[in-house]
Amino acid sequence: MSDENDYEGDYLTSAAKHQALDYNDNANVAGNAEKLSSSAKYNILQYHFEPDRNHIFPQNSNGHSFQYKWLQEFPWLAYSLQENGGYRINCVLFCISEYHGSFPGDLVTKPLTSFHKALEILRKHYCTFHHKESVNRCECFVRIMAHQQLAISTVLNQQMADQVALDKRKRYSFFKVIALRGHRNSVYMVIVIM
Repeated sequence: MSDENDYEGDYLTSAAKHQALDYNDNANVAGNAEKLSSSAKYNILQYHFEPDRNHIFPQNSNGHSFQYKWLQEFPWLAYSLQENGGYRINCVLFCISEYHGSFPGDLVTKPLTSFHKALEILRKHYCTFHHKESVNRCECFVRIMAHQQLAISTVLNQQMADQVALDKRKRYSFFKVIALRGHRNSVYMVIVIM
């Protein structure tokens, strides 16, 4: 692997490694999120491209351009330098591909480039099921990756181990007090199972 692609080595699965992709730009993540490892998704959430306040956004064919103030008003919005458009980074990474016949579009699988209606589109997207569900998934994912919450499988495994230990203690105390008598009730034998 060349030096320019060293960022891919540790946190991308082999299916997601591609020399032409720059995972700091959201345009390359859209449509490829299912191929990324958990650590790659976490790195993208933490280190995706963020233009500075003085960045000059190019104009589209209608003469409109992306506005920095949208990034401040909608903290879930991420700018793609490559596509000159906005993506909802949480929706890109934790997208529900289909829900009741509706498919995610602008902000999820393709960038928002219709800047003259951007505020309307951003506010409408904020109310969609896709957005709300991806926010929930992302928040849980970040808590798990930041070790503030255990993964569901870990919690279930721990609960099962606790239940097995409790069952063993119950069986032990039950068998400990069973007295086995002979046919004349004269000989007592207590079974103790360890």
